[in-house]
Amino acid sequence: MKSILIIPAWFDSRVKSKGIFIEEFVEVLNADPKLDLCMLNVEYFSIKNIFAYWKAKEPQKIFAYDILYVKSLNLKSRLLFFLNNETILRYYNKKVLNVIKRQKRTFDLIHCQSLCNNVTPFLVNHISKSLNIPYIVTEHYSSYKESKGAVFEPYLNQEYVIKVAQNASKRIAVSNFAANKYENYFNSKFEIIYNISPGTKYFFNNI
Repeated sequence: MKSILIIPAWFDSRVKSKGIFIEEFVEVLNADPKLDLCMLNVEYFSIKNIFAYWKAKEPQKIFAYDILYVKSLNLKSRLLFFLNNETILRYYNKKVLNVIKRQKRTFDLIHCQSLCNNVTPFLVNHISKSLNIPYIVTEHYSSYKESKGAVFEPYLNQEYVIKVAQNASKRIAVSNFAANKYENYFNSKFEIIYNISPGTKYFFNNI
């Protein structure tokens, strides 16, 4: 059985409507008895909500697959103006790594569901290196060129994220049109797997 850690750009296990197509994609994969999936859910709390942070409990498991829940303080705050972006990202990464290690569970592959935010590419890159796990990227976001890097601010930049994409073992798009856009932006080859298609399970079983 192949164990896969899914790291999505957006997901909230408390609100099932958030990232619904990612949930559906994962449910299709999870139906394969040869695949064992776990979804990462990082919940950020502002400094103002410090008491909610301490009281927060892991959401009730209502999914067919496992949820790896990580709660973290959002350190991008006026009160913490002295913290630089690298320090903040390393804090988030350490929180996630500690939770993964406490599970005493090994993963064969990381599946990044989109690079379109300012934390996920960093987590994917560093978790892959720290645990020596290869990763693949399935991309959905369609406005990288138009955003001119704003989607990665304030922590990351285009150059960093493009490198993360290029270092992936595989890069997947869900249509020919999307693949062409991503290949031009990331300067990398993208394979096409139509979203939730019969070939999806075969692909993940044979990476």
